[in-house]
Amino acid sequence: MQRLAEFVLRGPVYAAGVAVIAMAVPFLFWISAAVVGLVTLRLGLRQGLSIGIWALLPGAAWLLWGMDPAPLAVLLLTMVMSAILQATVSWEKTLIGGAAAAIAVAHAIPLVAPDFFGQVTGMAEQVYSEMDSGATANLPEGQDPASVIRMMMIATLGLLNYGLAVLSTLLARGWQAKLFNPGGLKSEFHEFRLSAPVALAVLVVLAVGDYVGLNPTLLLLVLGLPLFMAGIALVHGVVAKRELAGGWLIGFYIALIILTPWLFLVLMIAAIIDSWFDIRQRL
Repeated sequence: MQRLAEFVLRGPVYAAGVAVIAMAVPFLFWISAAVVGLVTLRLGLRQGLSIGIWALLPGAAWLLWGMDPAPLAVLLLTMVMSAILQATVSWEKTLIGGAAAAIAVAHAIPLVAPDFFGQVTGMAEQVYSEMDSGATANLPEGQDPASVIRMMMIATLGLLNYGLAVLSTLLARGWQAKLFNPGGLKSEFHEFRLSAPVALAVLVVLAVGDYVGLNPTLLLLVLGLPLFMAGIALVHGVVAKRELAGGWLIGFYIALIILTPWLFLVLMIAAIIDSWFDIRQRL
């Protein structure tokens, strides 16, 4: 992968070629997004846009003929986050800005890709119809199954697109760090935390979002991801500061798989506490 990054940075023609090919090949659009992110992080927004425009062409083709909005959505979100990271050098602003863009993109998917959204919603409705009848009792009062499923699918697609865009941005930053600043991404991740005002703002949006007409499930999933990542960063940072063995992290990820979703919630709460008390600094 490092050789690919070196090849991309040889010039705009090489970068555009890799971005276009990766976007055109099924399931490799995240590499195309990472290539555009790398160019943006290394050479600036103007160069990133010049490469991103070429990658947008096959992404738009996937949307129009393949009825899959994911390649285009992930590319756009990665471009947004890479531009924010390049300008601010702040993962907090990058993730929150990306979350806001992901919420907007998720609401736009039913409008720009109605056939695709209708297919996935129909599949979800079929699965729901095969569930036991007692599941209907768990629906929010006054809402029919179709509207609930529609909200859930918007939230799910929003989380998937945002999560892939975050991974593409991390990959781009990892390439940049390996080539020009070895260990830079590791250091940034160990120190990553949300500030107290941002954590409070996230909680307020989660609390009032449903009352102002926003999709509460979408808000919880998308805005919960920065909190979740801050919780993981806290664990990595504590292990590094205490100079503990790598087995602690292996055990942590095993527990993360076994104790899903409870440990997810614990990590989000820990991230909120850390935003106020800065646990790593106290250590």
